[in-house]
Amino acid sequence: MANTFSLIASNTLTGLATDFTFSSIPQTYTDLLLRANIRDNNNGVAQSFLVLQFNGVSTAVYSRTVLRNNNGNTAISTRSGNVTIIESYPSGSGSTATANAFSPFEMYIPNYTSTSSIPFSTFGIAESNVGATIEAEGISAGLWRGNAAITSIYIDAETNFVAGSSFFLYGIKNT
Repeated sequence: MANTFSLIASNTLTGLATDFTFSSIPQTYTDLLLRANIRDNNNGVAQSFLVLQFNGVSTAVYSRTVLRNNNGNTAISTRSGNVTIIESYPSGSGSTATANAFSPFEMYIPNYTSTSSIPFSTFGIAESNVGATIEAEGISAGLWRGNAAITSIYIDAETNFVAGSSFFLYGIKNT
């Protein structure tokens, strides 16, 4: 079974933005892959987090389990059920990170056209570019119980995304 990736939409910011939305997602693929390189201007921190929602739904239909690590310290695991947002941590470089350091973020959503529960996973790193240091890294697995196919993805910065932050949404066809 071959996987075919197709770019659905992309955007590279030319100025500050508090949020970004991929809307009118076509229902012609089997899976979605969201990739981003982001930085926000969260004052006084080297790392930030993202808030995501599907289809503009802000009711308690999201669950997630997160595993994260800060500066090579002990790993931390958290579980949240019946929450109103998907909070991905870490997912960006803040204002105290090295200048021009952008952090990678990825979200994979299999079977996004389902009208029952839809799983998702995220991966993010807060880059610092100071020596070989990574400020933080995190992975999560989650479930959306919105009972509708995903037609939009809302992405919110902890403060503001800065110019140069980029977002790419791919559709995947398992053929």
